[in-house]
Amino acid sequence: MKKKITMLMISLVLVLSVLGGCSSKSEETSTDGKTTIEVWAMGDEGKRLSGVVKDFEAKNPKIKLKVTAIPWDSAHDKLVTAAAAKEGPDVIQLGSSWVTEFAAAGGLLDLSKYDKSEDYPNINSDKFFTGASEGSKYDGNLYSVPWYVETRVLYYRSDLLAQVGYKEAPKTQAELKDAAEKLVKLGGKDHYGIDLAITDPMYPQVFSWQNGVDLIDSKNRKANFNDAKAISSMEYYASFFKEGLAAGPDVQIDITQAFADGIKPMYISGPWMINIMNDAKATTGEFEWNIAPLPAGDTDNTSYLGGAGLSVSAYSDNPEEALTFINYMADPEVQVNWYKTANGLPAVTSAWEDPSLADDKILSVFREQLDHAKVPPMIVELESIKQNIIKMVEDVVVGGADVKSEMKKLEQTAQEILDGK
Repeated sequence: MKKKITMLMISLVLVLSVLGGCSSKSEETSTDGKTTIEVWAMGDEGKRLSGVVKDFEAKNPKIKLKVTAIPWDSAHDKLVTAAAAKEGPDVIQLGSSWVTEFAAAGGLLDLSKYDKSEDYPNINSDKFFTGASEGSKYDGNLYSVPWYVETRVLYYRSDLLAQVGYKEAPKTQAELKDAAEKLVKLGGKDHYGIDLAITDPMYPQVFSWQNGVDLIDSKNRKANFNDAKAISSMEYYASFFKEGLAAGPDVQIDITQAFADGIKPMYISGPWMINIMNDAKATTGEFEWNIAPLPAGDTDNTSYLGGAGLSVSAYSDNPEEALTFINYMADPEVQVNWYKTANGLPAVTSAWEDPSLADDKILSVFREQLDHAKVPPMIVELESIKQNIIKMVEDVVVGGADVKSEMKKLEQTAQEILDGK
């Protein structure tokens, strides 16, 4: 295991050499005296970010912005290719799970001294959602500035829930299971109460968070899978599959169609499903739906927090100009405009005071949930541990293994990974 982690770090260092390179195009200063900074942004954000260029350059006439859009699924390949060419950007968009990897490998500029500085007033950890700020740090230092956020809420068929006695969404874990049981009885054969995935380690962690335990204590580098609350949370999650309330991996049904047909009348997802649900409703016109914050466990109703931030290469020749761009993107007004452009939920809390967000009943649910959302553990070993969580869930749900014994074994495995064994 230690060898695997060592090789991972070596690979990351190689990949991250791209961020500086020996002859980055960002070093160029044009004949008109403008400094060019290059920004690598991923997926749809990269395509839409080009619309920001005109306004940014108008407000910062000494800086020229070059945006390169990179598909998320080929981002690492792009970095490796660029490493061979010894070229790279000044600013790079990173998902929250990438910040730890890149910062640990030394490829990102430590932004701690710029946090709450007069020169870059929008780079202020206190202005972002707490979870987003936490996801921008590694080893206590700031390496990324939150750009947009997302969290997961409960999507539900309000018409069907009303038929089983729930005029509002379930508010506790106990109510969620009760509602699922009643929905199965209402639907009959080949119907389920809720859609849950066994290949997404988010679910065991979220249910555990809601009961007051972190499966991984990143600060103390301690695995807590054998904790009594973690075990009971996993048993709760697994019970949906064992009791036929959630479909196993052998049932392959498109969630949009299954939701519209009432086959899977509840599911947990993010803001990207809003338009999809609206389109499905417009197409069929035969169902009513709504969203609600996640039901609470013994402690609270914590959800997962994701999103992306903007980081500066540790090797950039233009860190001040790069920070000027990041400071611009963290401006509340720009955050609101970005939401209108790309549907990216603002990471800056004050941006949510804008009527376009504050007066939207659906978005207000996400706003409420964002106050109760956490990022995954900020550790370089997370991906390896996540794969072991997925295997454990499969062994329990598909193989019928005992939850307690599997959680005990998983804690030992995860601790060995954390200890570098």
